[in-house]
Amino acid sequence: MTREVLDAQATTSLFGALRNTAGVTRATERLDIRQSLDPRDSREESQQLSAHRALGIYAVLFLLIIAFTGISLVFNKPVVEFINFLTASPPHPTPPPSDPDGRG
Repeated sequence: MTREVLDAQATTSLFGALRNTAGVTRATERLDIRQSLDPRDSREESQQLSAHRALGIYAVLFLLIIAFTGISLVFNKPVVEFINFLTASPPHPTPPPSDPDGRG
């Protein structure tokens, strides 16, 4: 990182330059999530930041659904027991033993 880049960004440290590089300084000025999700803000810069935050929040919902689906596939028995506990459902009855010879 050259001194010219640091001077152009009005910072004195490498951390300050990296923080300013991605627009993080401007993004952290507005920490109110409800305001970020409001599409009525007419400034172009605000609309871009709002869309970025809104898409991130909505993406988290889908990622959590995908993660829970994967967990339930890998750890089926504990997840079924946990869901039965949450919904106050009785446990599933055990299936009858199978006869591999097929004689009844």
